[in-house]
Amino acid sequence: MSEPTLLQQLLPVGTLLLGAGIASLGRRNDSRRRAAELLVEVDRKAWTKGGEGDWLDLQVYLGQLQVALRSAGVPQRLVDDLSRAAVAHWQAAEHSGDPDVGWYVIGDETDRLRSSKGRVLDWLDRPWKIFRRWRAFRSVPAVAADGST
Repeated sequence: MSEPTLLQQLLPVGTLLLGAGIASLGRRNDSRRRAAELLVEVDRKAWTKGGEGDWLDLQVYLGQLQVALRSAGVPQRLVDDLSRAAVAHWQAAEHSGDPDVGWYVIGDETDRLRSSKGRVLDWLDRPWKIFRRWRAFRSVPAVAADGST
């Protein structure tokens, strides 16, 4: 019997790593889909205000969204920007007192939320669109240590 060559010794390890990589890519696609499905709700949650548990509901939703986005590979910088935009929008929403008008937001919080959501959607889009991902990542405003932009 001859001794196994280096290639024969490394072949099982290489096969294991290849299988793990392919399985990881499959899970990443499922994670991206789940994150996108959760992201759809961000507008509704940011506008839901007035009830007793609405702030808590928003915080629970944002926690679930953060976990889903991070497992889908979205950078923490984009996730934090989306969370800050959703909270700022929720805090800026005011009730007009007129049931026909309802809730309104003065300022650019709605645009900020929309652009932040768009950046996350750009990242969740096909992973081979590197330039769109880079542009989305670079367009997030810098945040100071105190949390202000």
